[in-house]
Amino acid sequence: MIRIKIIFFTLIFLFIYACSFKDVDPEVMSKTYVDLLIAKESFPGGSDSLLSVSDSIFNKYNISSEDYYSTLKKYEADQKKWDEFFTKSREYLDSLKSKDKSI
Repeated sequence: MIRIKIIFFTLIFLFIYACSFKDVDPEVMSKTYVDLLIAKESFPGGSDSLLSVSDSIFNKYNISSEDYYSTLKKYEADQKKWDEFFTKSREYLDSLKSKDKSI
């Protein structure tokens, strides 16, 4: 009987924990992804500066790193979602490149 209670409470905990992450809006997700890639290129080696910039990127888009990585895992598990996400990310990166050229 005690084992059943432990299993029951463990399952409830896991369910609540899994549901606590919210999916990030696809547009925000794409922009965050690109900005993080740019930051990683700017600060190779995973320095403290990279952590600081990453935190500021998450704050900029008003998302948590946990929600970001949880959503990213969902995209990676679904080829169609990943393709849509990657297309949006590429479009955002291209828009940044065109802005950079016009300056």
